[in-house]
Amino acid sequence: MGVVWNPGGASDRAEFARKIVDATALRVRRRRVARLPWCASCSTGGMAKTMANGTQPIQRIFRRHGEQTERALTCAGPTPDLARVQTIADQVPVTEIMSRDTTCAHRNLEAAALVDLMVHSHVGCIPVVEEPGRPIGMVTKFDLIERLFVAESADAGRAGSGGPLPETASDLMMPLAITLAEHATVAHVAALMAAEAIHHVPIVDAGGCLIGVVSAMDVVRWLAANDGFGAAV
Repeated sequence: MGVVWNPGGASDRAEFARKIVDATALRVRRRRVARLPWCASCSTGGMAKTMANGTQPIQRIFRRHGEQTERALTCAGPTPDLARVQTIADQVPVTEIMSRDTTCAHRNLEAAALVDLMVHSHVGCIPVVEEPGRPIGMVTKFDLIERLFVAESADAGRAGSGGPLPETASDLMMPLAITLAEHATVAHVAALMAAEAIHHVPIVDAGGCLIGVVSAMDVVRWLAANDGFGAAV
């Protein structure tokens, strides 16, 4: 399944928003997060909310057997009078920053081979494609870690764990590819990553075939170079 954002007018954006709602619902149904029993109070959503509300940071430390301690810290608050300046990100085509050499997998690639491919290719995600190269899903490092934890939980006999172990890329992947059209901009890909809490976005041509992948690091490198820190990246 693929969701392609072809940036355009307000109606196009509204249609894309509706697709995102459907896609997110599918992701929630598909993903079964195996959480540590002692980690119920630790949620990224809560941390994000704390940061969004502008409160002071809290450091949570989990020790060997799950004992948790908290430490309140202080940091400078936001600068309310700082003027917001729009960058040129909405004028730069995403094709200028995307990786054009993409490592992909077929849905029947064995899970062990996929892990080996990801490790030796030093990539954070592997798109799963079908002929003639259209993305139908994505396997990320988080997917691998999540499934590894589920497998270890099953071996340890933990309650609420188990289920069939993944055998192929089809078992590991999120069966949804949220993609951007090739005429999208850097601003579009950044907005999509922020809205969907993802770190990689496949880029497709007019026929829906994969032509590249943009990572969050690609966006960060572009931002640093655009602001004059190119020598540091």
